[in-house]
Amino acid sequence: MASGVAVGSAPSAHNGRAAASVKLTFMSNAQSAGIEAAWAELITAYEKADPNVTLTRIPVAYANYKTTAKLRASSSSAPDLIEGDSSPGGILASLVTPNLLLPVDKYSAKYNWKKTFGPLIRQLYLSQDGTKVGSGHIYGVPDFAEILGVFYNKSVLTKLGLKQPKTFAEFEASLQKAKSAKVTPLMIGGLDKWPWIHAYALLADHFASPSALINWYNARPGATIVSPGTTKAATVLQQWVKSGYFEDGANGVSDGDAVARFGKGLSLYKIDGPWETEVNTKALGKNVGFFLLPAAKAGVTPASTGSMGWDVAITAKSKNPDAAATFLNFLTTRAARVIIMKHQNPPGTPGPAIGLGSNPVLGTIVNSYAHVLNNGILVPYLDTAYPQAAPHDMLANVQSMAAGKMSPVDFLKSSQAGWAAFHNYK
Repeated sequence: MASGVAVGSAPSAHNGRAAASVKLTFMSNAQSAGIEAAWAELITAYEKADPNVTLTRIPVAYANYKTTAKLRASSSSAPDLIEGDSSPGGILASLVTPNLLLPVDKYSAKYNWKKTFGPLIRQLYLSQDGTKVGSGHIYGVPDFAEILGVFYNKSVLTKLGLKQPKTFAEFEASLQKAKSAKVTPLMIGGLDKWPWIHAYALLADHFASPSALINWYNARPGATIVSPGTTKAATVLQQWVKSGYFEDGANGVSDGDAVARFGKGLSLYKIDGPWETEVNTKALGKNVGFFLLPAAKAGVTPASTGSMGWDVAITAKSKNPDAAATFLNFLTTRAARVIIMKHQNPPGTPGPAIGLGSNPVLGTIVNSYAHVLNNGILVPYLDTAYPQAAPHDMLANVQSMAAGKMSPVDFLKSSQAGWAAFHNYK
């Protein structure tokens, strides 16, 4: 992306216009206000570039998304386009196995996505059985890139007599300082469960081997999530909860409410991704900042969790796949990059940073994402390494583990068992 670490460059034109009037439907995840605004602008720009196409987006809440996606993709009125993550345990994988998605390799060749994505195009491939990334067919194009980090309130930090922490030790010391001053150190929407796995993932990135975590996600034979580092990460998360570093009653707070409370200055930090950048900036203005969870030593760029983004794919039942493919290609263009950056998010397609301006938060996020992506230390979301279901549901189990109702070792052993069962490893 930015600062000389870009891979490839996005096309500058919307190629392959529809020859006749076409109506497309697009099911995607209902997101934060910033991402919702970006989608609206992207669709308007796409329709302007191709007046023959009308695109209607159908947003669906995340809580029911995976189930709804499969139901709608298999229905007689399936949407033409559908959004989902392309991980082994993800939404697109659940649609690939029953042949509900259309492979788009021919469109990749037509629009030269190999040049656009460079070596990163490997991450767009998904095996036919949905278990492995990097082989099989291409099914979609990423939209909004993600990287987990720590949003912070500069005003609260200053009132506590602190500066942005540059090491992990300084970060932990700031948590204690905030707690002693009766300021909530970390806001979290524990009710939604997935924020807990985000907090755990950053600690795992810090204490464990990023390459080992990536190997586990990629289903390498012999890989394991049970290690001293991942156990330490779970132990530290439990300690943070016991120390009162999260909001009282966090498991009764939704992520949406947690974002709003952070925006009202009710905590020092909130772990999140760039999908909340625009919302946080509107709420806190120049008082909002962002950093990756610091490494042990200052000046070292740490690994972090994230992805090139959810992919937009074409359903097998689409009556207008050629037209739908023009929208996938539009997401790789410069015009789309400008809009996505305008709404303070890194685009999923690699390329130059456009429109950073004087926004330090966006600049930090974009440059951090580019660095970890291009240096192979962007760790995929651990809970997408296999389909989540009881008793090996990492989302439910990490919430229990954080609350001290499950030991770190039991949490990791359960995760390993779920992963091994999915991949048929004994």
